Amino acid sequence: MDMFARFHLCEIKDCKMNENEICSVDADFDDIICRQNRDIPVNQIKKEYSMLFDKQDCIELDIHSVSKGAQKKWLSKDRLFLIKERFYYQLRFWNDDLVEVISSIIGRQLGINCLEQFLGRISGRDCSYSAYWGEKRFIPFGKLKGANEIYEYSDVIDRIKFTIDLLNSNTHLDLTDYLGKMTLLDFIVGNEDRHLFNFGVLYDGSGYEVAPLFDFGLGLFEHDVYYKGLSIEQCIQKMSKKPFHDWNQALNYFAEITELPKKTTIQIPEKLLPNSLAEPYLRYSLKTLGMEVALCD
Repeated sequence: MDMFARFHLCEIKDCKMNENEICSVDADFDDIICRQNRDIPVNQIKKEYSMLFDKQDCIELDIHSVSKGAQKKWLSKDRLFLIKERFYYQLRFWNDDLVEVISSIIGRQLGINCLEQFLGRISGRDCSYSAYWGEKRFIPFGKLKGANEIYEYSDVIDRIKFTIDLLNSNTHLDLTDYLGKMTLLDFIVGNEDRHLFNFGVLYDGSGYEVAPLFDFGLGLFEHDVYYKGLSIEQCIQKMSKKPFHDWNQALNYFAEITELPKKTTIQIPEKLLPNSLAEPYLRYSLKTLGMEVALCD
């Protein structure tokens, strides 16, 4: 009995210390040995880093978020870069940094105003980073008075109209085009993290302007083990399609009230694909929009 009690069951199937679901070094999920072995994403991919950061040269940001896990965000002390560490969930790290870069590449090809993302490292951990928008303050939709009333609407179109009207009444900006492009890019990359604090406007003390789009990392199924082994059809059924509930209905509506960008072919570096589901999903989403994928070096 004592011999058996020494060993811990291991739920991390691709951990190098997992031997037939038993931890070979008798580690626990919260001790340093286990954490060191889990500091490997589900899919190990060789990455090329554009910049290295040190946490001592950065300020950790306290950002309100309802994301399903722990993810630290930083601002470099020279106020030039926003940095986001790799997503940590289900006792391990994910390649959401690759999804951020893919999303920004697609967005730029479509002429969408989104933060240009790059791969980096911060104190030994993978991250994605982008240029900082300066002294302008980001005001998320979720901070606006009455924003939570969106949950009172079950109809997709009613949700969109409510969002447009609330933003307009608070900022005097027509953000129809912004929301349409946000929904388009979220659909293309399967971004499941577009909660109410992940879109909004910038304020400089005298007026508002449209904020660049960001936070696409929880896309392409690179954030949850329940997608492993499923078909694309099964994955699509499981996806969370925030904030309007249904991307197809929302995009059909936006196509009627604003001009959505379109391009014949979207080029994506093959080395950035985070998992085996990413390519077939991108082919599905772009084909739905009348576009196609061309993988490149």
